Amino acid sequence: MDATEIAGLVAGGRHWEAAAAIAGLSDPELRAVAERVAEEAGDSADVMPVVEGLVAPGAPPEALDRREALVRAEAMRRLAAEVALAAVDEDWEDLLWAVRPLAADLSYRVREALIPVISKVASQYFAQSRGYWAESLGEESGGLAGLILRGLAASDAPVAGVLELFSTVMADIRADVRHNLGPRAIPALGRRDPKAVFMRMREWAAMPNEITRWNVAKALATPLGGAYVEEAVEILEVLAADERAAVWRAAAEAVVEAAQRRPALVIPMLARWRGERARMRCAELAIQILSKR
Repeated sequence: MDATEIAGLVAGGRHWEAAAAIAGLSDPELRAVAERVAEEAGDSADVMPVVEGLVAPGAPPEALDRREALVRAEAMRRLAAEVALAAVDEDWEDLLWAVRPLAADLSYRVREALIPVISKVASQYFAQSRGYWAESLGEESGGLAGLILRGLAASDAPVAGVLELFSTVMADIRADVRHNLGPRAIPALGRRDPKAVFMRMREWAAMPNEITRWNVAKALATPLGGAYVEEAVEILEVLAADERAAVWRAAAEAVVEAAQRRPALVIPMLARWRGERARMRCAELAIQILSKR
């Protein structure tokens, strides 16, 4: 069954039937179907009912067992995200309602499919959508916030504006925010504009909040810290002296990343830290990790 045939089934409301074919498609093939669906639907107002039908297609046919029904439901929701991506235009806000239910989906693949949607909207309409992102980051759903952080980082939106949004959740204790902000979103944004990101990380590291400092350390424990070792070490001098284990242990991970890239710079620093009461624990942990590699 080709893209045109599948798009015809979707347009005709035969979602569960279409899903049987969608489930076996590769990502490029799924994208081709989504583009055909969006093209045939027309503008965003006409795409909306199509996306709604894919997100909430109604009860599955009785003949389907539970496993097959779950497989097809996942396929439809992945397609819903791809259709939304293909249909983004000046009426972008009409499509963002679908982000919330899809962000709560149990399927990792469905949730990940939202990141390009967020990225595209932020890239093309950041000024108009900024309020939406700010409001959504503050809502209860940490899962949605985590996806928004990664989508913003992957976008072409102004880095300064994205950093301001990041600042609003730097101290956020929600697991989905923490797991996506420091370890993923900040490093991704740093690849676009390392100078701006390191300048902001210095400011964040100077703040007393534990989660804020942990996020900075986790960002530096990625290849971002390894690529800019001198800048990273400047910040790690502060974080390594933090008395809270979550911070100095994360800083030790970052020191290891830096040491593997610039041992001539970092190893003497670790030797110095071992003689400093405030940084001794961080140094000992970093040396311990390095000795096993």
